[in-house]
Amino acid sequence: MDTDVVLVRHGEAHCNLAGIAGGDLGCTGLTPRGRAQADQAGRRLEWTHRDRQFDVVYAGPRLRVRETAAVISPRLGLTPHIEPRLSGPAHGDADGKPWTDIWAAFGSSPADQPDRPFAAGAESWNAFLARATGCLRDIVTRHAGERILILAHAETVEAMHTLLLGLPAGSSARVAFAVAHASLTRWAHRTCRGRAAGGPGHRRPPPQLAVDLGPASSVPFLQHHLRSGCPVSGAWEGRGLSRVTPYEVLSAGGMDRRGRAR
Repeated sequence: MDTDVVLVRHGEAHCNLAGIAGGDLGCTGLTPRGRAQADQAGRRLEWTHRDRQFDVVYAGPRLRVRETAAVISPRLGLTPHIEPRLSGPAHGDADGKPWTDIWAAFGSSPADQPDRPFAAGAESWNAFLARATGCLRDIVTRHAGERILILAHAETVEAMHTLLLGLPAGSSARVAFAVAHASLTRWAHRTCRGRAAGGPGHRRPPPQLAVDLGPASSVPFLQHHLRSGCPVSGAWEGRGLSRVTPYEVLSAGGMDRRGRAR
């Protein structure tokens, strides 16, 4: 059976609204809107769970992720495994400080200097990617042929894209992925039968955009579709689902790894 991996970013957190680094100290959990976002994601996952049940749920250890898991997991009847390596980037001495001050002291975007930590004790972007992609690779290998749910951070979704698209080191200076709060991203392993991915006769569909209107919610999802030969093994197909709502498009506070407000 094909391996299915669904990644969900946590709901909106207080540290996102305050624009501070939300590590173990800075993270104080979800906002009421973040809990509502997690509930909406949970309802959609419950609906897809009826088609093909999830076999296992993993979650990162930070409070906003554990609170998101506490909303979603009961709908699936599964207890999440807390995996330390699914934690977001370590912020070191910058934990709990405003992102504007952090970037000003760093002097540039961390994406432009991916091997340099932005604060004492912090992880560089590339160090985080090495940890996160190693963890994701282990999970996918351990649960080959199963349906896997991973609750974590926007950076975790970026790490999965990096892993399965085979993006080279240093690509963070040229490309980034936007991941909304409580959005769903799905990667599915399609076993190659008869033709190797990328080999003679293998055809890849062009990127597509479609709107998916699930019966579990009246809110439309913007769905992107891409396909790739997988550096792990075989062919993987990815789909991303992000809610199209004003608070997702215009959510205030917080910054992404390029120092832009999000």
